[in-house]
Amino acid sequence: FTMTTRSTLLKDEIVARGQVFLTKPDSVRLEYTLPEEVRVVIANDKYTGYYPQRKRAERRDIRRWGEQLFLGLGLGQASHELAKFYNIRIDESASGDDGTILLILDPKKKRVRKRMDAVRFWIDGSTFLPVRVEYRSSKGNHRVIEFSKMAVNPELATGLYHVEIPSDVKVTKGFSALSGFSASN
Repeated sequence: FTMTTRSTLLKDEIVARGQVFLTKPDSVRLEYTLPEEVRVVIANDKYTGYYPQRKRAERRDIRRWGEQLFLGLGLGQASHELAKFYNIRIDESASGDDGTILLILDPKKKRVRKRMDAVRFWIDGSTFLPVRVEYRSSKGNHRVIEFSKMAVNPELATGLYHVEIPSDVKVTKGFSALSGFSASN
C-alpha cells in the first residue's frame, strides 16, 4: 500500500509505504517501510505498535474499540457491517473506465461527522477488492491509501499476528501508529 497524508498542521504531505495483511474477522498487520520501519498488529483484542529504529513499542487492550478501529481502517468489513455506521451510495459519474466502482460512505453518527466528511472507496469491479480509500476530514485533512498486488487467501506465516519486541525496547501504553505519522517521525 501507499498512504499519503495531507494535514493543515503539516508543511508537506507524508507518504508511507508498506504491506497489509488481513485475516477476518479481526486480525490485521501493517508493515511500514517508509517513512520509517513500523510494525502494527491488531489481533486477539490487542494492539501492538513497534518502532525498531526508535527502540520504542506500544501495547494496548482494544477490546472496547476493536470494531471501531476496523471501521476506521476501512479493512475487512462487509457492506452490512458498514451500513450500521455509514450511508452507502455508488457515485456512477466517478466510476472509472478502468472498471472501478466508487462507493461513498457518509457517516451516520454526529460525532463521526464532526471529524470526517466522507470515506470514498474505489472497488475493483471484477474482484470487488478496494484499490483506493480516501478519507477527508471536516478540518481539511486528507488521507489516501492505494492498494496494489492484492492476493486473496494467501498462505500466511503462523506467527504473522505476533510482534517480537526485544528486551531493550521501551514499551508504553499508546496508540500513535494508528493516527499516522507525525511531523516529528
